Amino acid sequence: MTAPHLHPPALPLGELYSRDERLGNGVKDDQRVVSRSTSLGTLCVLDDFIIANIISSIVVNDGGVDARDDDTFSSQSSKCVCQRVSACVTLGRLACASHALKAFADAPDVWRAMAINTGTPVRFASDGSWKLACLRAFGMKTTTRLANVLPRFASDFLFRPWLCATTPLKDEWMQVENVLDVDVDTMTRELFEELEKKNVPVVIRRAASSWPATKKWRDEAYLAASLPDTVVGETPKKTSDFYAYVRHCHTDEAPLYLFDPLAFRRSAALADDYETPPFLPDDLFAYLGDEDSNVRPHYRWLIIGARNSGSFFHVDPNGTSAWNAVVVGEKRWVFYPPDGEPPPGVQPSEDGADVLTPISLLEWFFNYYSDAHEDRRAVRRSRLRPLECTARAGDVVFVPSGWWHSAVNTADGPTVAVTQNYCSAANVSKVLAVLDKGGRHVSGLTGDALATLGGRFRDALHEHAPDVLLCDRTRKRPRDDVGSNSAEPFRFNFSL
Repeated sequence: MTAPHLHPPALPLGELYSRDERLGNGVKDDQRVVSRSTSLGTLCVLDDFIIANIISSIVVNDGGVDARDDDTFSSQSSKCVCQRVSACVTLGRLACASHALKAFADAPDVWRAMAINTGTPVRFASDGSWKLACLRAFGMKTTTRLANVLPRFASDFLFRPWLCATTPLKDEWMQVENVLDVDVDTMTRELFEELEKKNVPVVIRRAASSWPATKKWRDEAYLAASLPDTVVGETPKKTSDFYAYVRHCHTDEAPLYLFDPLAFRRSAALADDYETPPFLPDDLFAYLGDEDSNVRPHYRWLIIGARNSGSFFHVDPNGTSAWNAVVVGEKRWVFYPPDGEPPPGVQPSEDGADVLTPISLLEWFFNYYSDAHEDRRAVRRSRLRPLECTARAGDVVFVPSGWWHSAVNTADGPTVAVTQNYCSAANVSKVLAVLDKGGRHVSGLTGDALATLGGRFRDALHEHAPDVLLCDRTRKRPRDDVGSNSAEPFRFNFSL
């Protein structure tokens, strides 16, 4: 089997008509674009989305191999490997059937799902190929020679992910800078308290520029040595392997995003490399105890990602506000206010616990960014227009409670950041209101610690900060009502 090509698996559908018409009878075989009917036969009646789902089911169903009753396999792991190998063979046979099926079978998302879901460790290939990584992991022969995929197949469905994966943010998407901009030399705790009460985003320039992290974290070897192992999504990874992925993930429409809530618990060295900016308020959740005691919600994360990776539109968990410091690289931020409609293309569930978004951040920019600025209502009512800014190394962005926001990494190399969520006197009412709802609205803990969080937090405030509760006007609920919903909690996670 051969390594997949890094050019698009399919051409845009318009090429099917414009190229042959332009070349006429003089068209060469390597410039010809095959039609759906020619390359798919009777399958051409199926939508591209349906065909892609059918092929993806090969991965989900382990290639149709059922090894559960086969005594020749000594462990579940060996069964899984056999099934994945069978899936690889099946995909390879499909790729030989026609140009169209090769385009579907070689799609990066198919092989990425194989790599992520397999029980066998898969190291990302240096040429940016999930397919090559899988074949090597399963002990199958590979070659770096490009496969003969000509003539080409036209499909907007297959071309769009490649376009989003390879396109940097356009200049017109980077020009608006309408978030309040404050230099760190003029920022005081009193000024920040006033801005926090207004509940508007702020970018504080150079607020993290004096951290040791701004120099140390540029060295990938230092980060990998300080934090040898991490978790991407729910998959354990070597930090060095993830950096290799960041350097070479050329074909991923939505690159994997390291968003580790335990990094600073596992690495004292990294925790010592930064500090909470002095103008920020104290976190009232600290009254619950040290984070190592697992009685307070996750509140700080190490974030590493490639260009085009980032966090999809969301509202921060538990009613908290947050600050995000770029240590290496840069991020493009887009904010929508809490008193308006959700961002275009974003569909929250009725209770707000689930959110449907476009597949990738670049897809949102392609499909919705212009509409957000050209909408007449948005022009007439300025509060509906998004607030935007670019944060560079050393900058800290304040994310106020309740705001929809998204951040995409725009640097060519890895972007490394640290973020913390907190509860202060300015947002404690919102936090308590969310904790009182309980169930899926609350995150950052599990089990009894999650179910009792609201009551324990009120007790801690009564003991350590009673003045804060006197200012809180939220409706009080009996403690045994808190967390009565046993549904799975919201997960604050942007890795997959």
